[in-house]
Amino acid sequence: MPNAPSSHLDTLDVVALDMPEWVRKGLALRVIAVLAIVFVVPLFIPWRATVELPLSIVTSEPPRSVRIEGSGPIGSVTASAGQTVARGEILGRIGPLSDHRDVDRFDRAVQAIAGAQASALPKLATSGGALPPLSVGGEVQDAHAALAQAIDQLANYKAYDDAQSDLRSLTSELAEGERQLTLEREELVLLQQSVALASEKLERRETGAERGWVSKDSLGTARAELVDRELAVQRARQGLIERAARIEQLRLRIEGQRLAQQGSSGQLEDSVRQAANRAAGAIGAWRRAHELAAPVRGEVKFPQQMRVGQYLDAGSEFAVIVPRAKGVMAVGSAPDGTGGEIMKAAPVRIFVPGFPVSSFGYLEGRVLRTSDVSANGQYQLVVALDDGFRTNAGIELPIRNRALVNASVVVRETTLGEAIVSDIGDRIRLL
Repeated sequence: MPNAPSSHLDTLDVVALDMPEWVRKGLALRVIAVLAIVFVVPLFIPWRATVELPLSIVTSEPPRSVRIEGSGPIGSVTASAGQTVARGEILGRIGPLSDHRDVDRFDRAVQAIAGAQASALPKLATSGGALPPLSVGGEVQDAHAALAQAIDQLANYKAYDDAQSDLRSLTSELAEGERQLTLEREELVLLQQSVALASEKLERRETGAERGWVSKDSLGTARAELVDRELAVQRARQGLIERAARIEQLRLRIEGQRLAQQGSSGQLEDSVRQAANRAAGAIGAWRRAHELAAPVRGEVKFPQQMRVGQYLDAGSEFAVIVPRAKGVMAVGSAPDGTGGEIMKAAPVRIFVPGFPVSSFGYLEGRVLRTSDVSANGQYQLVVALDDGFRTNAGIELPIRNRALVNASVVVRETTLGEAIVSDIGDRIRLL
């Protein structure tokens, strides 16, 4: 009978010896794998080296007040408290809405006139109803009347149509003259060819007369024929010169007519455009006095309840626009040991005192810039908040300007193993 084991280790030895060989090898491999998972794999886990810094919140813009330039009753309130509006968005209108509709129609007509080509202005002026009626008084009404008068003058410019008719007649006459000139040139070419033939005929008869083959009468007839044809060529040339001169005079007349027409109608067209520009300026001034627009993008707040029909004096505050926390920054400084390692666009987590992370989350941002060199042992740091005061949990935090917060800035991204080795190296260098 074998001796009884004296301890637990002896018991394990006995158990191990009783195991088959393949079981003992498999168990050893499992133990090695477990040790590798526990001690080796964590060395390759991503690791962020961070530095903790205090920062100060800086908002990009203060709240902006919306005040009316003129005075009058509130015609409409188109925004509500707490609403986020874009820059230039209308918050409300002063005065009857019918006045605003009239001004809108007048504005569209002015824009159509200002954008029309010069050749289209007379047609636009005579099309009827170029300007809608306007019930608004003041400078806008004066500009409306001046523009209507300029348009009527251009529409009633009878000389414009007369000049157009004269130009068409002169142009037709010019085309006919150029056609006749072409025919006369062709006729001159034929006459010149006939002169050449008559000259050859005369030379042959002169040769025949010397030899006694041609009579003196026949020779005289050939000479007379050549003279007649040369005279015809001269007359044709003179006719061409005279017709070309008449055509040139006709061209000059047409050009002068066009210049005269452009001078007369052009002055009226300029008057229309100048009146349209004055009208646009008057409309802009009227809108500034009667339309309340947001000066910046942000949240609307009303200092008091605004009701339709409520009368507001000039300079009264209608609303306050609180700019959205877009472009909000946090500024601070980092010591020499870490500030130089912070890279641009490095991730930043910002923790706001009084708002626990477990309930509210944290703000996220990126390093916007750092100073190139340290001053008094500190690097200046500017952080841009990705989503303003909205945390990663989707909660908007009511943070005031210059509020102090705590930030965790990533200085480098590595693995746990590299971080341990780097830390050991730093400790050795300090020894």
